[in-house]
Amino acid sequence: VFLSLSSLGVTLQLVKQIRAFCPYVVLVCAGDPVGSDLAAKLGRNGADRCLPLKISTTESRSLRALVSERDHMYGEDRRRSRHTRSSGCLRSDAARKDDTFALIKQGTLPPVASIRRSHTISGPNLIGGYSRNAMERQAIEKLFHRYNAVIAREHLGPITTLCGLPSCASSLLARSVLMYCDRNQHTRCIELDDFMRFWADRFDGNSSDQRMYHMMRSLALAKSSRLDCLLGLSEALLRGVRLLTGAELDVVHMVAELILFRLSGAARSESQVTERAMRRVDFCAGLISAESDLYVGSFSILEPTRLMEYIRQFEALGGRAANDPMVASELEPSAIMSLCQARGSIIPRAVTSVFSAHVGGISRAMRLADFARFWTAQIEVSSTSAVEYWFHVLDEDLDGYLSREDAHTFYSEKVPLKLQEGVHLCEFANVWASVLDMVAPRDPERGFTVSELLGLPEKH
Repeated sequence: VFLSLSSLGVTLQLVKQIRAFCPYVVLVCAGDPVGSDLAAKLGRNGADRCLPLKISTTESRSLRALVSERDHMYGEDRRRSRHTRSSGCLRSDAARKDDTFALIKQGTLPPVASIRRSHTISGPNLIGGYSRNAMERQAIEKLFHRYNAVIAREHLGPITTLCGLPSCASSLLARSVLMYCDRNQHTRCIELDDFMRFWADRFDGNSSDQRMYHMMRSLALAKSSRLDCLLGLSEALLRGVRLLTGAELDVVHMVAELILFRLSGAARSESQVTERAMRRVDFCAGLISAESDLYVGSFSILEPTRLMEYIRQFEALGGRAANDPMVASELEPSAIMSLCQARGSIIPRAVTSVFSAHVGGISRAMRLADFARFWTAQIEVSSTSAVEYWFHVLDEDLDGYLSREDAHTFYSEKVPLKLQEGVHLCEFANVWASVLDMVAPRDPERGFTVSELLGLPEKH
C-alpha cells in the first residue's frame, strides 16, 4: 500500500489504522522531500518504508523481497492457527495453561478469580453462573478427596475461598456446617458428606453475600448474639496487623463493631445484619480487599492506619484498650464533650444523646468500639451508616420521626453557644422550612423518617 505524504496528519492517521487491522501489509509512504525525522516518526507509527516519488531498481527489489517475507509470515501464522483449532488439539488430554476447567478436571485447583466468566452462562445473583456452580461442586469434592474425604477445621481455607467467601470466614463456615449437621461444635474435622449436604441446601445457587448472610444469621440465632459471628471475622482480619494494633480484646471488638456499623448505623439494640445491607456494601468483596491489604470501598475503615488513629485518639482522651475489663479504661461524657468543643463539632446535648442512643445511657462510659463508631460517624457524615447513626441521635422521643420538636431541642441550645462566638444563626422556623423543602416528607406535621432521608440525592 502506497500512501502520499502530501498531508502528513492524514497519512499518520491512515498508517495507524491500516497497521492495526492489517499487520502483514507493507506500507510505503512516498513524497518529496523525505527527511530523516519524518521517516523516523512514520516508522514508529507502523510505516515500513519512506521513499521519494521516483524509486530506483534497487529499492523496487527491496520492496518485492519485503512483500515476499510478509506473505511467508502470513502463511505460517495461518497454518499455526489451523493446527491450534484442529480436533486433535481440542481432544488432547494435556491441559493448556489457559484452560481453567481442564486443570480442575485433572486435579489442579486455580483460585476462583482466575476462572474466566466467558466460559459460563451467568445466572442472576450466582457466583459465576450455573456451569460455575456445577464445577464448584466437583472442585470441592476433589479437594476433600485429597484429605481422604475429611478436612480439619484449620485446613478449611481453600474450601472457603472456593465458595467465593473471604478466608477470614473459615471458622464461621466450619461452625455453620457442624451446626447444620447437628455435630459437636468442638469437632476438629468436617466430613465430605456433611459439607455437601450443607452446600446443597445453603450455598447452591446463592451469591457470596447471600451465603455469608445465611451463615451469620443461623449462628446469630443459635448464639443469641449479633456480634458473635463478627468477632470471628474481626479476629481473623487482625492476624496480619497485630503488631500495629495490638492483640487486646477491645481492638477485636472495635473491628467487629466497625463491620456492624458499615452494615447498619442504627443503635446497637436495633442494628441488624440484613441481606440487603450486605449486598449494598459488597460485604464479601470488601472483606476480601481488606485481606489483600487493599481496603477499597466501604471497608476502608478497617485500614490499619485508621484503626491506629482510633486507638491513639481514644488513649489521648484518657482511655485504654486491654484484654481485662478491670484494666481497660473508658471515656466519660465529659471527655467527649471537651473533644467536640475543641473541634467545634457537636453540642453537649448531642453528646448526651449519643450516649443515650449508642452507648447504653448517660451513666455508661464509652468503650473503644463505641468511640470508633462515633469517630467514623463524624468523619463520614454523608455515608448511609452515618446518616442512620445521627438520625437516632436526633430522634429524642424515639418515635421513628425527626420532628420539629426534636430539631428545635438541639437548635435552641446551639444558638446561645454560637452567640458567644459572635455568630448569629437564622431563625429556626426558616431553617426547618428549608429542611422540609429538601426532604419533602409524606407527613410534614410528624417530620421525616430515616428512609426518606436516605432517599435524598447526595447533594442534599
